[in-house]
Amino acid sequence: MLFRSSFRLSTGTQIRIEPGTLVDSKGNIVHGEVEFRVREFHQTDDLFRSGIPMDTRANGTDRLQTGGMIEMRAFSGKESLNVAPGKTLEVGLAGFRDSKEYDLWYMDEDADWNKRGQYTSDSNRIKIQMVSALTDSLNRMKAPVETDRRIFELVSNLEQAPYLKAFKGIKWRLDESQPIEFLEEQSRIHWEGVRITRVNKKNNLYKLSFTQFEKDDPEASKGIQKTVLARAMSSRADMKSRSAEYEKELAEFERKQNERREQLARAKREADLIQTFRADRLGIWNVDRLMKMEGCAPVYVHFDFENEGIDMKSNIRLFALYDQENSIMEVSREKWNQVYLQKGKAMRLIALLPTDQLALVDNSAIQQCMEAGLKEVTFQTRKIKTKDFLKK
Repeated sequence: MLFRSSFRLSTGTQIRIEPGTLVDSKGNIVHGEVEFRVREFHQTDDLFRSGIPMDTRANGTDRLQTGGMIEMRAFSGKESLNVAPGKTLEVGLAGFRDSKEYDLWYMDEDADWNKRGQYTSDSNRIKIQMVSALTDSLNRMKAPVETDRRIFELVSNLEQAPYLKAFKGIKWRLDESQPIEFLEEQSRIHWEGVRITRVNKKNNLYKLSFTQFEKDDPEASKGIQKTVLARAMSSRADMKSRSAEYEKELAEFERKQNERREQLARAKREADLIQTFRADRLGIWNVDRLMKMEGCAPVYVHFDFENEGIDMKSNIRLFALYDQENSIMEVSREKWNQVYLQKGKAMRLIALLPTDQLALVDNSAIQQCMEAGLKEVTFQTRKIKTKDFLKK
């Protein structure tokens, strides 16, 4: 990512870097193009893939439970940059969970976690504004309104349905094959969508399909639909010209609507919270608290590794992923006799095998073990290639 004074990521994370903030190894302010690299970690899979340890050096049994972690690095060419003394970066880290009673941590020398500084947590106001604005823009037209027993006109808000301006002022006559009750009953409904399709060129007959979408869901593509046949009270030549304009305008309208739906979907995927702090150095920052090992019990674990005769003395790394707590723990081989499994909260076990594969134990198997109160268990594993897991 090229250096800019401020930028915003798809999660909602925002970073602001004032001029003169970044310096080289000699303390000189960097000018020109700077490469700024960012990685975010919000789920246990992110933590596992990163390889960043979540324990503290002060006490190897203390595990950090993250509310969001970010790694920031900057480069000028191949040279690694630093934050100038007295300067800071303003970071608004996306928060996908309530981080009450959490602290701000920094990984000193990329090796040990220590508390550093303060942060504040607030609503993602930009997301709220974007969702509101895009939702409003997706409100659909309201039509039709009855003007006579069998004669009616499509009345709509052309800002919301510009494709209907081609038929502005056109009066329609309900086909004799259609019950008059349609106009009497359905015309009082505020329809959000209408599609006009020619059925018979010679008779100037058209099919008008009216749609009412799910309330409070501007992204809906289907809904209640009513279709009626009607004749345009205009010449065929005039209707040909109007239809061509209508199709063009409708295509453009639908393109814009789809674009807004995609923007709205992206906005909704952003975090609801923003955790703001000042970073006086680059590296790895974490909104964390020490994990409370509630409901955990030590269990002596074994694995079948799908009966492929994997040497248990070989270099196998075992990780416990506490998904619900958003924490991860590596368990050394000599401590497999007391792997802490958590009852009633989602977690997984992943063994990194020397065969460039992962052996997985899912939450259901762990919960069965906990419900049975087992103190020792042999888990059946499911293997997956390491590269396939890492690229997800």
